[in-house]
Amino acid sequence: MDDFGETLQRYLERLTELRRRRASEASIRNEFLRFLQEAFPRLSLSEPTELERFVPGLRVQGGSVDALYGDLIFEFKRKLDDASRRDGENQLWRYLTNQETPYRFFGILTDGETLVAYALRDEHLAKVDELKLSVEAVEKCRLWLDCYLFHERQRAPTADDITLRFGQHSPTFWHSFRLLRSAWQSARNDPSVQTKFAEWQSLLAIVYGSTVGDENLFLRHTYLALFARVLAYLSLNRKSPNDDELAGLVSGETFENTGLDNFVADDFFAWSRDYPETEDLQRALATRLTTAYDLDAINEDLLKGLYQGLVDPETRHDLGEFYTPDWLAEITLREAGFPGSCPQPSLLDPACGSGTFLFTAIRLLREAGYKDAQLVESCASHLAGVDVHPLAVTIARTNLVLALGNDLRGYNKRFAVPVYLADSLNLPENLGQQEVLSVPVDTENLSKIAGKETPKNLPQAFHIPAAVAAHPERLSGALNALQEFAKHEVSEQDAANGLSTRLRELGISQNQQWSWQNNLRLMRWLLQPPATDTVWRFILQNAYRPALARLSIRCHEAANQFVAAATPKTLNQPIGSLRQKVRETLTSQVSQIDRLVAELLGLSS
Repeated sequence: MDDFGETLQRYLERLTELRRRRASEASIRNEFLRFLQEAFPRLSLSEPTELERFVPGLRVQGGSVDALYGDLIFEFKRKLDDASRRDGENQLWRYLTNQETPYRFFGILTDGETLVAYALRDEHLAKVDELKLSVEAVEKCRLWLDCYLFHERQRAPTADDITLRFGQHSPTFWHSFRLLRSAWQSARNDPSVQTKFAEWQSLLAIVYGSTVGDENLFLRHTYLALFARVLAYLSLNRKSPNDDELAGLVSGETFENTGLDNFVADDFFAWSRDYPETEDLQRALATRLTTAYDLDAINEDLLKGLYQGLVDPETRHDLGEFYTPDWLAEITLREAGFPGSCPQPSLLDPACGSGTFLFTAIRLLREAGYKDAQLVESCASHLAGVDVHPLAVTIARTNLVLALGNDLRGYNKRFAVPVYLADSLNLPENLGQQEVLSVPVDTENLSKIAGKETPKNLPQAFHIPAAVAAHPERLSGALNALQEFAKHEVSEQDAANGLSTRLRELGISQNQQWSWQNNLRLMRWLLQPPATDTVWRFILQNAYRPALARLSIRCHEAANQFVAAATPKTLNQPIGSLRQKVRETLTSQVSQIDRLVAELLGLSS
């Protein structure tokens, strides 16, 4: 047992003796505070603990708190039976309510052994978490106490530690979620924001087979997306972002300025940009991360556990939100022979989730001798992940950046993170004389959100020609032109002519342009006031990536090609539309799947 465990054991023995002697609440309080000082010696160097501090009745009846440390208000009871809990909760509600900034504080009700954390939500006292001190759970007790006291510094980060300090039962998440709810109240009626929310719901429906996303889950996903951005920035730059860089963390500009492409774009979670609450949230996350962790010591998938922790257990059970453990990913890749002895091994994960296989692959490549520019460039050209889950893609991109660590920091060229948001089952289809990929748009729902009419014969999907998408730079240029000429300031005729000219300059032939003119009509409708967002470029840029993965995963020897995927277990829930989609795909497009897989593996002639 370590020093903390021995200190905890001695404290619990003293507490048992105090109870035997029917000691007072003050005696229990003094013994508990003594335990904290012994277990966390640096507490005395930070803020003083105030005893019996009087809290004036700013809003309700005042009183004297048992103990106040920083933003923690302690209320001690000799025992925590139902009557004592009700009395303690009432006292904590009064103490918290009477603070000048009540939502900054947490209340902890305790009998010295069981600790129950509370905070105010909508002016009511809400339970945040509960812990029972026990020598059978030493590490859990240490982490729980430390996440409220924030005493320890520069620890090696682990998934469990990250989850406890930043997950749904942590004070950090509680404060952050309050800030996001405040920003959401200001943003929720904006048609652009509603479009992001609606498209996020649509993608989750593909994942789970039915509509499952509500505003609360959307805000949880936004929190984790912002957390991932901050963590990636700190890992790459070894400093907290300044005020000018904070907004760019949301939009992606800050990362692009440092040479990191395809990490953050105008995605579904960028709705939070330009709100002061978002900057406050990111600033607080950066401070706590840099204080708590040595970010050079990352050697595991940190964010997978945090994501699972941000979904309620019952919901996670229903939705199948369980991801591949690191050890299983490692065994799978090693048994498959990755990376092997041949040069340039390639790995594709078409349902990458949080990126565990990609993270593990980088670790195995480094173990095999890859390092510096060789490792980074091998990842850029021979690793790829695809997922239809918006948050999973954000997590996977972050984990890949964290896995590259110092090698990426020392890389002096631009690096595009090879993880894409797309439906791996959405295959190209023949339309007229062209092979195209269709990206449907729910115009009926969007017209209701924005309150604008739907013109007759408005296209119901974007169609991306395969001949254009096969050249990423050409596709990017075409999408830039599409967005430029879709602006409502440009007349319809000028837009059509301008797009046609730009497409010719990009080398797109006239017979391929009819689909782009239809795309222009749809995009102009989406962006006409009230605009239903610019998220479409982000969606279209990623949509063709499953078919393009073969371009970035090339190898002359088939033995060096690997495809790894693990789908979440779906427990007691039919997957409805997804199952039907798989059935239809397998029955009607078997030959097309065979051809695509052959191309992905480099086996086609």
